[in-house]
Amino acid sequence: MRTCPYCKIKVGGTTETCPLCQSPVIGDEAEEAYWPSFAKLKQMSLLAKILLFLVLSNCVICVAVDFLFTESVHRHWSVPMLIWVFTWLLMIVHFVKSYKSAPKILLQSMIVLSVLTVYTGWFGGFRKVAIDLLVPIYCCITLITNFVFSFIRAKFTENAMVCMLCNVVIGVIPYVALLLHRGNAPVAWTVSLIMSMITFIGLVIFQGKKVFLEIQKRLHM
Repeated sequence: MRTCPYCKIKVGGTTETCPLCQSPVIGDEAEEAYWPSFAKLKQMSLLAKILLFLVLSNCVICVAVDFLFTESVHRHWSVPMLIWVFTWLLMIVHFVKSYKSAPKILLQSMIVLSVLTVYTGWFGGFRKVAIDLLVPIYCCITLITNFVFSFIRAKFTENAMVCMLCNVVIGVIPYVALLLHRGNAPVAWTVSLIMSMITFIGLVIFQGKKVFLEIQKRLHM
């Protein structure tokens, strides 16, 4: 480990200067760097800016074409497109800035995707398909993904329990609401309900100890 001749502090890593006075350090050869290189991060940042520029440029072009070259007055197809783009951009920024576990990301993404799908269905005139088919499919995909990932990574199960319970709720509440409203629930919601219960039972059976510990932690038992 090297030493600064003026500040009398030891400096580790591969730096050639003192972090306090910026004077050259003396001593043995530099050790392995404490921190990873940020060159790749800078390249990724540049790539992200390029992709953001291309996405927003395409949005501007689509809005211009929609409002200037179409005769539609009441409904413009570029409006839901912009809502989709900016919502997912905000979601990505949110996930990057604040640490989120994989189950939370999946659950939040499913909720956002469901809301956007229902809105687009209302806007485009296929609301029934969006609510009765697409949203249950999103729910099933999230349930299966959470279930599979809980076996791939051990740490995943430690924070997946609450999200699995939320998935069960998401699968049950719409089913009950539609059942009370119409007398019979759509097949897709029925499958979603069955899938939510099966994945929950499977998680309890195969990962029972971790599930129990997670419940104790969450309920402060």
